[in-house]
Amino acid sequence: MRSADRRRVRLMRRAWRLRSTRRDVAETAYAVYVAGVMALFVVAPGVAVVIEALRNSAVLDALRSPAAPTAVTLLVGLTWAGATWVGAGFGPVTIDPPLVRLWAGTDLPRRVGLRRPFLQRAAGVVAAWLAAAALVGGVLLADDGDLRAFVLVLLASVLAGAVTAVAWLLGQAAPRRAWWLGLTVAALAVLAASWPPARWFAVVAPLVALAVPLLLDAVRGPELLAQSVRWHAAATTARYGDVQSALGDLRALPRRGRRWRALVGGPDVVRFAVADLVGTWRTTGRFVTGAGALAAAAAALAVVSGAPFGLLLGAGAALLAYLALGVFCDGLRHAASIGARPGLLGHGTWRLFALHAVAPTVMALATAGLAITVLALAGTSPDPLPVALTLVPVLAVRAWGAAKGQIPVDLLTPVPTPMGDLSGLVVVSWLADAPLVAAGVGGGVAWLLAVGRTTDAVVVGAVVVGLLVLSLRTRVKRL
Repeated sequence: MRSADRRRVRLMRRAWRLRSTRRDVAETAYAVYVAGVMALFVVAPGVAVVIEALRNSAVLDALRSPAAPTAVTLLVGLTWAGATWVGAGFGPVTIDPPLVRLWAGTDLPRRVGLRRPFLQRAAGVVAAWLAAAALVGGVLLADDGDLRAFVLVLLASVLAGAVTAVAWLLGQAAPRRAWWLGLTVAALAVLAASWPPARWFAVVAPLVALAVPLLLDAVRGPELLAQSVRWHAAATTARYGDVQSALGDLRALPRRGRRWRALVGGPDVVRFAVADLVGTWRTTGRFVTGAGALAAAAAALAVVSGAPFGLLLGAGAALLAYLALGVFCDGLRHAASIGARPGLLGHGTWRLFALHAVAPTVMALATAGLAITVLALAGTSPDPLPVALTLVPVLAVRAWGAAKGQIPVDLLTPVPTPMGDLSGLVVVSWLADAPLVAAGVGGGVAWLLAVGRTTDAVVVGAVVVGLLVLSLRTRVKRL
């Protein structure tokens, strides 16, 4: 960087700091206090559970098996592909809109103005990789005492995190080609899965380090500004508890299938299902991601009975299924949004909910059947019972959550306490009911099946679905 450019950058950053609102000592102390409480009561128990799961003899044998390096290489490569896809919607240099005009609207090279935001986000990515590697490597170190292997794992995680950050930047620099670039990276990861991880990093790391300045210069100003405005608006909306509107602001716009026929003849069930599925398919990336995540959740549930720590696996798979089904539940959210308005479609609100529930049900059946078939062909013995007993309640949870409506204004009022304003915890509690119910059902069903109480698992699933349907009818009447 030239000395004149360096001086201009310092002056611009100083001007921005003077205009920005900075935290005082009390706010900083409160933030540190909240972080400490969260680390003590949320992070620490979660880490303890993960460590206990990793210390299982079957898990330790899998980590030391000859196939472990291949699996690690494949996982790292697929993570890079995923980072490329994520960058198309939210990249590492997504900053506040005024800062976009400050850094991207001048004659300064983007590699100069956007370098600090990228390095900050890259440091966070590397820290996440390092924490995961330290967790796994620490368990192995405590078991066999191989310090050299532990250090090599940490160094490899740093390199993997750096490459992940660059892949993330690649998606932001080329958003229109992000899906093809990600697929290319995923294909290369599959082809080179037999390579040792050290060879992977030795080939890739130098190339991506040289590509960072070029990628920063390739980030286009209009796209960066649009991305920043969209995420800033979504964050502001989510801060006040309206997560559905925030996610709607971030949803990809349809780019394909505009001439596909979404309205067909036949019974109402067929017409609504086709319209919902065609509407979702028009955002192809979102459709494929949701279907893949739903299939992965169904595959995990199909093997949950014989897996170690089945309760955690069942809860995680149910939560993943809940999130994946959200892609196919636009119709349910539409039915909830028009529930309080005059009827214009010739159907009552409850009937609209029932008709729009057909598309997510079809996708759940299709992806679950595909996952079970693939597992059977691979030589595994999948069990369809936990899949059915979990996905049916999760579908009911999705419909129940869609009818919740907007957050009550009373819950947004400040809650002053000696520890500060706790209104944020109230909002989080109001938003977390549906995910917690889904995870609880998945974990409960997995535990009951693991201890041989199949009848109880069926009864629990049926009771949960019945209670959710009754509560859904109450919510629909209140719309």
